[in-house]
Amino acid sequence: MIGSQHKSVRSQNKFVRSQHKSVRSQHKSVRSQHKSVRSQHKSVRSQHKSVRSQHKSVRSQYKSVAIAFIIYRPDGQKFLTSVELEKVAQQECQRAEQLAAYLRSIGVDPDNLP
Repeated sequence: MIGSQHKSVRSQNKFVRSQHKSVRSQHKSVRSQHKSVRSQHKSVRSQHKSVRSQHKSVRSQYKSVAIAFIIYRPDGQKFLTSVELEKVAQQECQRAEQLAAYLRSIGVDPDNLP
């Protein structure tokens, strides 16, 4: 009887050890997966931080662009912006070229006017 009980206990020990070995293997796998997930989480957090920083930068750029100052002269007319001044200068240059072309067509040299 004692021999059969001993055999049964040894068999149970063998079974428990194999289950323990399986559980340890699963635990090792879960730890590895956990480590991978933590690494991915860290990467996502870093990317999120970068996107937030870019968003703040864009917001501040938008704010600085969205605010426009209009300055008026004492007579009530507004001062022109640099873009508007450039457009006026181009128009004046075109008018000067047209006038020079007309003067040449009637025989007057626009570069040698009295």
